[in-house]
Amino acid sequence: MKDNDDELSITNQHLDWAYFYEENGNPTQALKECDVVIATSPALQAEAYNLRGIILEELDRSEEAIRAYEEAIILEPTFQEATDSVRVTILPIPE
Repeated sequence: MKDNDDELSITNQHLDWAYFYEENGNPTQALKECDVVIATSPALQAEAYNLRGIILEELDRSEEAIRAYEEAIILEPTFQEATDSVRVTILPIPE
């Protein structure tokens, strides 16, 4: 069990780094960290896909963002943030 806890802890660190890079203007590195989480931790995949969607949307890559949000929703159908994000991306709120 300890090995699984250690792996989850390391994966959590990658997710934390992804948020850090996204918040500090390094989307390329943030996407790489999301990819590590997606590849290594089923428990955190939905959150990583959602963050990936946010980053892609910030990069004006809306179609890819929608696919990332959809992946998050497939993995976790009750993930409200991903559901809201895909709706806003598909139907932007007029300014």
